[in-house]
Amino acid sequence: ILLGFGTDTDDLSGRITCISDYDISYQRFMDCLSDFTGDLYQLPPAYSAVKVKGRKLYEYARQGNTEIIVPKRKVTVHSISIMPQEGYRYIVKKDDNEYQVSRFNSVIRCSRGTYIRSLCRDIGQALGTCGCMGNLIRTESGPYRIEDAIRFEDLKDSAEKALLPVADLFSKYEKVELNKKQAEDYLNGKKFIIDKNIKEERQTVAVNMQEHGFIGMGELIAEESVCYLKGKKLFCHPFI
Repeated sequence: ILLGFGTDTDDLSGRITCISDYDISYQRFMDCLSDFTGDLYQLPPAYSAVKVKGRKLYEYARQGNTEIIVPKRKVTVHSISIMPQEGYRYIVKKDDNEYQVSRFNSVIRCSRGTYIRSLCRDIGQALGTCGCMGNLIRTESGPYRIEDAIRFEDLKDSAEKALLPVADLFSKYEKVELNKKQAEDYLNGKKFIIDKNIKEERQTVAVNMQEHGFIGMGELIAEESVCYLKGKKLFCHPFI
């Protein structure tokens, strides 16, 4: 997060729109962050792929259309923490010039659809200056972490070792275990009774077969006092 420096793209790739010799204390910055956690209504950057009236915002921006009304979007920022660093002053080099700004290296946990560029911009405005994103590294998405990633240059020699089980994609879903007879009904597209209790009328689940593991996705359906399972997507046929 860079403070005292703003651009039209809300990151360092854009045209400079604001420069301020802004120095802020660590404590004041931390006090401000409480206003940017939880559910927020966020205005996407002008240069983004969000669509308004069937066109992407960056298309309007490139044509100089500043009159388009952009609706705010609800996002969730679960937490913002500051990484250890030596000092909070930083030199931005851009267009053969140098600018001294305040920099806070941050770790942000947020919902999908959150624009970190917008978050940096809005934090700067809340502190009475401008702000933008200096750099971004996505370290985690769902069950996938950057430390588990494979470098492209390593793939050609160990592609098979790098592949993850399909079941990992659906690890967040509750699992339903089927016996052979139930699995046959599932594979044949039949809706059948299953001994499960669900809180909602419909619930998506990962479907496993005994001794075969993950075979697909299904939907639990509550009808009166009975729970049914209906197939949604087959990924692996255990009888082939």
